[in-house]
Amino acid sequence: MITKTEKTAETTKGFKKPMDSIREAVRGKNDRRAQEEKDSVLEIISDLEKQLEAAFAIKDAQEKEIEKLKSELEMSDKRNSLGELRNKEIQGLLVSQEKMNFNLEFLENERLQATEQIKALEANINNNSIEKEGFLKRIEQLIREGKAREARIDQME
Repeated sequence: MITKTEKTAETTKGFKKPMDSIREAVRGKNDRRAQEEKDSVLEIISDLEKQLEAAFAIKDAQEKEIEKLKSELEMSDKRNSLGELRNKEIQGLLVSQEKMNFNLEFLENERLQATEQIKALEANINNNSIEKEGFLKRIEQLIREGKAREARIDQME
């Protein structure tokens, strides 16, 4: 009589060969899958390396652009400072110009007043000249009258 363990061993003998081939096939599939996964991972790593290189290139370009912008900002600040200094100078000149305009206006008013006074004096001189001529004529007339009276007095004597 055959025991249960012997029977199981005989039954498994017939399955052992196909099981081995199945195991080999599964291992082959697993190896292919593993290789495909490995290839896929390597491809992903390669893509990531390319992306990383591109990111570093972009970073370098951005750093250069930042330095350029910093330089431009510095130049702009210098121009702004010069502009502020010029603005202060111009404001100082404007204040000075306003003072000069005030003084010029004052002097112009003084000149106009002096001109008016000169005209008034000239008018007075002309009037005095006319009066003087009138007085001289009157003096001459009085002198003639005085001589005429003296002559009459002399004739009367």
